[in-house]
Amino acid sequence: MSRDKHSTDAPKTDDERAKEQDDYLEEALEETFPASDPIAPGHPSHDSPAKPDKENTKP
Repeated sequence: MSRDKHSTDAPKTDDERAKEQDDYLEEALEETFPASDPIAPGHPSHDSPAKPDKENTKP
């Protein structure tokens, strides 16, 4: 029977503790994968912002 990696049983040896810590760190890294990618730079718009239409504005 294999041990569940989220088991509450304390590891018996230093090797088991190191393996368990490594497993948790690896899982955390996999969970953050998309956020760890660098952002893709966008291209700024060359259009100027829309100006309000003078005819439709109320005084």
